[in-house]
Amino acid sequence: MIHECTVLRAPIFIAFNVYQADNTKLSKQLTLPTLQGQVDYRLVGVIYFGGFHFTCRIISTDGKIWFNDGRETGKNVQMRDN
Repeated sequence: MIHECTVLRAPIFIAFNVYQADNTKLSKQLTLPTLQGQVDYRLVGVIYFGGFHFTCRIISTDGKIWFNDGRETGKNVQMRDN
C-alpha cells in the first residue's frame, strides 16, 4: 500500500518503524519532495528491537559502521566492516 502526502517543511530527521522486516531492503538515501523543493536524507542509523533487547548500527559521515549491543559491548561501540 502506498500513501502520498504533501510536506510543507522538511523535518530535520525522519524516523520510522518497519514491522516484521525479515525481507525488507533499506536504501542509504531517501528523497522527500516538499513545497520548497526536494530534500535528500542519508541513513545514519538502524535500531533492531525484539524480545526486550535491541542492538544498533550507527553510520558515521565517513561511511564507517559502528555497532552496539548492550549485552555484548556494554556502553562501548565497535567498528564493523562495511
